[in-house]
Amino acid sequence: LQGENRALVADGIERMKAAPRPGVSALADVANIQIADISADSLPFSVIPRLNAAGRMGSTDTAFELLMAEDSRRAAMLATQLEETNTERRAIESKLTDEAMAKIDALGYSGGHVVVVGGEGWHEGVKGIVASRLTNRYHVPALLFSIEDGIARGSGRSVGKVNLFDAVERCSDLLIRRGGHAGAVGVTIEASKLDEYRRRLSAVLSELPAEDFEDTDEVAATVDLSELNIETIEQISRLEPFGQGNKVPLLAAEGVTMCDRAVVGKTGEHMRFVATDGAASVPA
Repeated sequence: LQGENRALVADGIERMKAAPRPGVSALADVANIQIADISADSLPFSVIPRLNAAGRMGSTDTAFELLMAEDSRRAAMLATQLEETNTERRAIESKLTDEAMAKIDALGYSGGHVVVVGGEGWHEGVKGIVASRLTNRYHVPALLFSIEDGIARGSGRSVGKVNLFDAVERCSDLLIRRGGHAGAVGVTIEASKLDEYRRRLSAVLSELPAEDFEDTDEVAATVDLSELNIETIEQISRLEPFGQGNKVPLLAAEGVTMCDRAVVGKTGEHMRFVATDGAASVPA
């Protein structure tokens, strides 16, 4: 999102807000958001997951038909179908995450340089998402494989500055095929070779310095807790649209503790609390 491309994205979003197609309006309704509030930063957390869910769960037809719909009633029906599909995707993703973590524990993982785990019948469409969850949990690159007929097809995600694709290439003699880039890979291998692959990949990654596994250079500035307010958010929003080439600035406040913690949401997925540094308090 640099220069001309950034301007095109901004223009596209403004056109969408000015004259939204029935499908976009219907998606905004099921996502519980106002079209006027849609931004490049909010799209990946509202509209896009629902569109992606169709392909992840088997077919993109519903998403395509929704975007092309001219009739509002038809669009509303298709948007409801996508919402149901996305709810199913989230349930499968959560279940697979739990299964993968249980299997990692069963393998005796107690810290290392990579997580490699596979299971029979694991859903193909959510492997990448679950691999990302595993990297967040264990803070090392993670590859998650779905096994069928003796063949393991996996999706991997990296952390920090680790070039996962290079590491995968160094073990290519074990693989049927591979692809991807530094941060994400796709790998196909015989299931019987997974244990050896785990050992080989871990040995390769063990050659890297520990700091390569750390997320660095993310914090744009250290601020006082009192500066994390609506005015600051409004100033940052002037830099939109955000994306890979123009990331949202991450601000850090130090010496912060939590007060008045409470679990909220229909399924208890969120936590509400008050952040305080002794001088200022901010609801979070």
